[in-house]
Amino acid sequence: MSHDFSVSTELISGELRIKARGEFDRKAARMLLDLLRDHESGQEWLVIDTRELWRVHTHACTVFREGIYRFRRIEPRLRFIGSKGRAMAGRRELVMHGEHREGSFA
Repeated sequence: MSHDFSVSTELISGELRIKARGEFDRKAARMLLDLLRDHESGQEWLVIDTRELWRVHTHACTVFREGIYRFRRIEPRLRFIGSKGRAMAGRRELVMHGEHREGSFA
C-alpha cells in the first residue's frame, strides 16, 4: 500500500470541494470514505477532483464504490471532476467533463 495520498478540502458556495492527490489504493479509498462519512448529514454538494491522482487501483475503486452506495444521503450529492472519477464512481453521470463551474449541478 502506498502512503502517497492526500486530500484537501474547501467549502465554497454550498460545495465541499475535495482535491485528491497521489496514488488511490485501498487505504486511500477508506480515507476518502471516512471524509465523506463526516459529511453524510450535510446538504452541500460533494465534489471530488481526481485530476491529481496518478494511479488508481481497481480494487480500491471497488472498495470506494461499495462504500458510497452504503451512504444513501451522500451518493445523490456526489460528483467527480477528472477522468479517474469514472473508475471511482462506476457511473458516468456522476463525472463532470471540462472545467467545473459553481452552480453547475442544479
